Amino acid sequence: MKNRGPVSWDANYSIPLAYGSLGITDIISDTLYSTNTDNTIKIHYKRNLYQLSLDSIVELPDNQLSNVFALPFPVAIDFNPGQTFINQPEEQNFSINSVELKDFSIESAILNYTITSTIQGEVIYDYTVNSAIDINGNPFQISIVVPAAQNGSSSQISGTINIPASNWNLEGASGNEINTILTTVNVKVSENNLLPISVSNLDTLYIDNEIKAIVPISARGYFGEEIFQTGLDTTKLDFLNSIVSGSIGLSNIEMNLISNNGIGTDFRMLINSLSSIGNNYIDLNHSIIGQTQNINRAYKVGNSIITSESNQLINSSNSNINAFLENLPSDLGYDIMVELNPLGNVSGHNDFIHKDFP
Repeated sequence: MKNRGPVSWDANYSIPLAYGSLGITDIISDTLYSTNTDNTIKIHYKRNLYQLSLDSIVELPDNQLSNVFALPFPVAIDFNPGQTFINQPEEQNFSINSVELKDFSIESAILNYTITSTIQGEVIYDYTVNSAIDINGNPFQISIVVPAAQNGSSSQISGTINIPASNWNLEGASGNEINTILTTVNVKVSENNLLPISVSNLDTLYIDNEIKAIVPISARGYFGEEIFQTGLDTTKLDFLNSIVSGSIGLSNIEMNLISNNGIGTDFRMLINSLSSIGNNYIDLNHSIIGQTQNINRAYKVGNSIITSESNQLINSSNSNINAFLENLPSDLGYDIMVELNPLGNVSGHNDFIHKDFP
């Protein structure tokens, strides 16, 4: 025989290194479950599907509040330094889209002002929003020095002032109105003038105030009848994301679908679909799907808001929740419709909302 060299094969082998089984506690975080006395596992996992907040219900847009004062003096009249020649209280509409408010409170806002004057002397413009009361009980007020017009041309001054936290009453002078603020314009001759200034009906004062960047805290009134729809949308479900493939078997599953309403209005809700999006696309079968539900309004006890809550139990007996979760969903699909004030203005303009209670 001939001598042969060493024999070798170029090969890959897979052999089992270990064998075992995994339970649900091995594949989800220990912060998400607890063990019951009968050794069953309770999973604590919450996901917010849909939320209506203050900005969704009550939008406070920028408001333009303008005045033109063509002075009512048929002949020129002299006014001494420090003397007032305009004192004008007014009711003005505060535009708030389709809602009808009695009052609201804000964290802050911005006032942009532009004042144009043809008066041949320096004047002091005082502007008070009587409806806006700060935490010390004082109305919002600004005082602006308007320079004298020169050589037949008008003078102009512009600026920006921050409006602090305040409560705004929109019930007008009668106390029975809506979306109405009370303001006062006061114009006097500046004491910097050494001599009286002459004012006639040929003089005009143009005032443009814009309230913008309003940051609301709460509101009260009638929020109207409106329908909010999510359309088909999804949210992530990450508590089973450590399972990258394969299957899981579950039994005796219970899931709670909770509607929590912190808004002082009634709602009607319709869940068109809830879907498990994972290995397959599985719609939840349960009586809550496609059935209108009434959601009661929150109410107040003193200054405390008591939320209204309803709870729908979804379990292995009344739904296909087993197959729904065994599908290892990475996403939850949903289509929800919510109707605001389905019975109309039953509160008499006492709907309420607070930013901390969506």
